Amino acid sequence: MLGCRFMLKISRALCRAKDNNLPFGGINIIFAGDFAQLAPIREQRLFSFINTARVGTSYGQEIVFGKLLWLSVKTVVLLTQVMRQSGLENEQFVGLLSWLRTVQPNWSDAKWQNTPTIVSDNRVKDMINERSTAAFARRTGKPLYWYYASDTRGGKPVNDISLQSFLENMDSGQTNQRLG
Repeated sequence: MLGCRFMLKISRALCRAKDNNLPFGGINIIFAGDFAQLAPIREQRLFSFINTARVGTSYGQEIVFGKLLWLSVKTVVLLTQVMRQSGLENEQFVGLLSWLRTVQPNWSDAKWQNTPTIVSDNRVKDMINERSTAAFARRTGKPLYWYYASDTRGGKPVNDISLQSFLENMDSGQTNQRLG
């Protein structure tokens, strides 16, 4: 899959080749690919949110410009008929692929209740853990208790409200795998 910066590189190369500053050098482009494939390596996905903390850097601006180029695509044609695995013998496999592509499982199905979840970001992991803990407490009818650390700085309690809020909202990737 193309990433945002690679999209910008393609456009810049075409602009130079065609001596035209319009997106993609002013020529029509056909993008073909599988929208369900894995994310690009070391690239920001075309469909991901932009990290606003990076837009002040040239790297971050390249990501924004690449995403804007992708958003400028006006016509999209989605091919929905599977050709490579056609035939009755592949029907179940094609159904599984389609289900995986659209990621629309029946979450109320018991087999999903205790399924391990793999994420690539500590903030997402922490959010899932918090929501799962609350859901488990509701489902079992048990109370949920939250315990917070008494933060100190130089042996003295932290009384600064904004600093306390900052510390409590840090994800576990910033706190040696302990919630803030």
